Amino acid sequence: MLLQLVQQFKYIKLNFNLQILDIKTHYLEVKNCVSIDFPTSFVYMKETIGKYIQKFLRFKGISNKDAAESIGLSESAFEKFLTKEDILISRLFKLSQFSAENLMQFYYEKEPLASFRKKEILEFQQKLEFANVLIEKNNLIIENQTKYIKELENRLKKLNAK
Repeated sequence: MLLQLVQQFKYIKLNFNLQILDIKTHYLEVKNCVSIDFPTSFVYMKETIGKYIQKFLRFKGISNKDAAESIGLSESAFEKFLTKEDILISRLFKLSQFSAENLMQFYYEKEPLASFRKKEILEFQQKLEFANVLIEKNNLIIENQTKYIKELENRLKKLNAK
């Protein structure tokens, strides 16, 4: 029975730690959603999405022809596309998928998305802090329960020895 209790507590701790890991992972994904490979210094406040994509493609070594094909445009239509200030989100998604990079990051520092993103990061930070407190409390509980189980096992050994 004691062995079952120990196993049950270990299982609960493992599940709890996995949940905390999911929260931490999601927080880091949100916090670090800007591509590590692509320098964010390429983004300027007055820069258009088209210019941003053009710089990004050059940085990644992706030709206009390949990028154009990925969104169903000719190369000349794609070059005109790069002069636009607004781009259809469906095309932005396709380009992101093609390049394996999040091109939505262009908008992360622009309002209202910047405010939404800051709020979301703050919420995740608060959840992470709360989760860390819970981990500490659960580790203390598990430590105390482990000590209690050992004490009970010792008592059981003494009883069996008599």
